[in-house]
Amino acid sequence: MLLRLRLRHIAILTMAALASQAPGTEFERDIRPLIESHCLTCHGGEKTKGDVDFSTVRSLRDAEAMADIWELVDEVVEHGEMPPEDEPPLADEQRAQLLGWIRNDLLGEIESLPAVHKLRRLSGPEYRNTLRSLFGFDLEVNIAEAEQTVVEKSLVLKLLPTDPPGASGYINDTHAARLSTAIWDQYSYFSDVALDRFLAGKDLSNPAEVKDLIRDFVPRAYRRDVRDEELAAIFARVEKAPESKRSEIMAAELKAVLMSPSFLYRGLLVETPAGKGRHEVDAFELAERLSYFLWEDMPDAELLEIT
Repeated sequence: MLLRLRLRHIAILTMAALASQAPGTEFERDIRPLIESHCLTCHGGEKTKGDVDFSTVRSLRDAEAMADIWELVDEVVEHGEMPPEDEPPLADEQRAQLLGWIRNDLLGEIESLPAVHKLRRLSGPEYRNTLRSLFGFDLEVNIAEAEQTVVEKSLVLKLLPTDPPGASGYINDTHAARLSTAIWDQYSYFSDVALDRFLAGKDLSNPAEVKDLIRDFVPRAYRRDVRDEELAAIFARVEKAPESKRSEIMAAELKAVLMSPSFLYRGLLVETPAGKGRHEVDAFELAERLSYFLWEDMPDAELLEIT
């Protein structure tokens, strides 16, 4: 039985491929009748399960306006989930024709149209995790023995105001979350605390160690490669400082990085090809989107290495 189902599935996919090569499939003539006879009972007029209404899809232009719905149709039809068992099934030829039209005639011809890029400030958890990955330690609240009822140990999450949910309902949707003076002051405080601990014990009288520290810290903070001239300028300002002030100047330079919008916001440094409006994101922006989506943190060394 299982072998028969697999062979039938292969046959349907083969027919879908052949149907995609056969010219002349038209929405109004070939696809619309299939939708009317097999889908409108549950997805048309007053009854629209899953908020999918095919009754308004009268033309190819209407169909093209709902590409995301057709991707779902492709999935459920291929796996035999639609039409449901209590509705007339699609013949293999009909299923193949529908899948071929969706994959090639419709979705294959629709040009990718990315949304307008909007800056997004790091959410509270993203900021906490990014500091931890950058410095190698957590900023935590000091808890006395008698205060074990304190639940939140993260100094960042304890002091930063909770991000309000964005339009999507998620707290990491910070497109509209403004940077207030209170949050700015907290960022300054966190930077000072982290840098004091980070630079303690560092030999800043050694030019090689200073240069290596800058070359490692700044690109990781910005989540992308940084121009050699920018790194050299930071190094020069630290190097020309009196030795007694070198630790202070180094802390000021690194704090400027941590307080920079390029650190606090995602996507600010994405490269824009000359003369282009809409364009693909660069490899660093893609890595950043992936890492913050999957683990709420900056790209790790492995991910950055393959960008």
